[in-house]
Amino acid sequence: MNRLAGKRAIVTGSAGEVARAIHELFQQEGARLYLTDINLEGIRPRAEALGGEARGVFYGAADLARPEEVGRLVEDAVARLGGVEVLVNNAGINIPRDLLEISAEDWDRVLGVNLKGPYFMLQAVARHMLASGKGGAIINVASVTGRIPRPSQLAYGASKAALIYLTRTAAVGLGPQGIRVNAVAPAAIDTPMFRAVAPTAGAAEGMTAEEWLASWSKRLPLGRLTTTRDVSQAILFLASDDAAFISGQTLGVSGGLVID
Repeated sequence: MNRLAGKRAIVTGSAGEVARAIHELFQQEGARLYLTDINLEGIRPRAEALGGEARGVFYGAADLARPEEVGRLVEDAVARLGGVEVLVNNAGINIPRDLLEISAEDWDRVLGVNLKGPYFMLQAVARHMLASGKGGAIINVASVTGRIPRPSQLAYGASKAALIYLTRTAAVGLGPQGIRVNAVAPAAIDTPMFRAVAPTAGAAEGMTAEEWLASWSKRLPLGRLTTTRDVSQAILFLASDDAAFISGQTLGVSGGLVID
């Protein structure tokens, strides 16, 4: 307990189920939180359930694909929290399409949220970390799809592969200033978003949605889907001082699906 005592953390994609697990675990470990998502109505009740401002939980909405909104959001978060030591780039979307059917609009939206957003969040937050002189930890939520090609998820996989590269490059560039940058790469997290892609992804592999979902438990060597708790525990480790000498790494949270 208290592995994040005194830490102030921004978590993007805060209306999602992975974020819910991150919020709860980070708060248990002593962090003050700033929740953000494009969906204001999705994060307001989350913040209230965590105790709101009385317990050091703040929130604000922004479209992270728009750099001007990112800048405004980070300024608000830093002002309300009094600083920032941890950023979790958790926001992400997936629009599964056949390899030859991806539209320019779908491509731009997926890469805007999954890559452009994390980059500009990292840039804005790192500037505040540098100004404080205290360093910090940035964790990007990637995916095994960024490592394993899946034709039905080209845009999503491309964005996550690029996010892994961004993680490595930022770790080298920011390490001398005491900022650690790492990523987690989960597989098949049992969330509404994962289940929502099942019909399209399953069809691309010649399966029904139910068959495709069931197949994932067989694909992962540990024999079950990834839970949001699995992911949040890995992120907590990378955010904490337990990982003080770890940077530039992508931690697989995939039940052994990808072995480096």
